[in-house]
Amino acid sequence: MSGVRRVSVTELLRRAEGVLHVDADAFGTGRRAHDEAAGLRYLERLAGDVGRPGSVAAVALDGDTVLGFATGWTTSDAFPSDRGHPQVAAGLGPAHTAA
Repeated sequence: MSGVRRVSVTELLRRAEGVLHVDADAFGTGRRAHDEAAGLRYLERLAGDVGRPGSVAAVALDGDTVLGFATGWTTSDAFPSDRGHPQVAAGLGPAHTAA
């Protein structure tokens, strides 16, 4: 199957090798470069996201080859402050982030 489709985070994790390849292509060089260990930590964090309410993923495939992926979940009314949420909320502005 080729194309982009919505999948569960669990299904995305079944394609962990492909996710790691995409991660390495995206973050293997440059200013934000990280190593394979960082990719493995991402997979561990992603495994923890499986139980989050509203968690969802999308995967772009060419046959069985993972070309890209995205993940997300529904956040609570108060955005967590331990990640990039405050910066994103500021960029979107109150018209898009007010409950």
